[in-house]
Amino acid sequence: MKIKTLLFLAVLSASLIVFGCDRGGVTSQGPREALISKGFVDEDTWKVVCRGYPLEGTGGIQQGESSKRAALLGAYYYIQETFGDSVAPDRDGRIEKFVMMRDHAVLHYIVHKKGLKKMARRETSPENTPDDNMERKE
Repeated sequence: MKIKTLLFLAVLSASLIVFGCDRGGVTSQGPREALISKGFVDEDTWKVVCRGYPLEGTGGIQQGESSKRAALLGAYYYIQETFGDSVAPDRDGRIEKFVMMRDHAVLHYIVHKKGLKKMARRETSPENTPDDNMERKE
């Protein structure tokens, strides 16, 4: 009786080790970069190209739609960052192209508005902030 119990436990332990381990290993790729490119096409047109990655655990249609949504939200983020509230992405922009890859989606988004280049925020680097340029009297 003891031999049967020990044999059963040994087989159970071996099967848990073989089937319970993840054969894929850790596949951390670090943070994924969403922005591919952004910039002006002309004075009134700006284009952003973004990647969108699906939510983990999704598959099939959900994976594709999740990727598309992530890419669109990324484009909206970069439009807001560049133009603030002077541009409404859904009203002033449109999707030019979606490309579905195996593990992500790529979105080409165009914003077109009269005088768009003048509406862009100027990027300030930390070295050129107004407080740093002021003379300090002590």
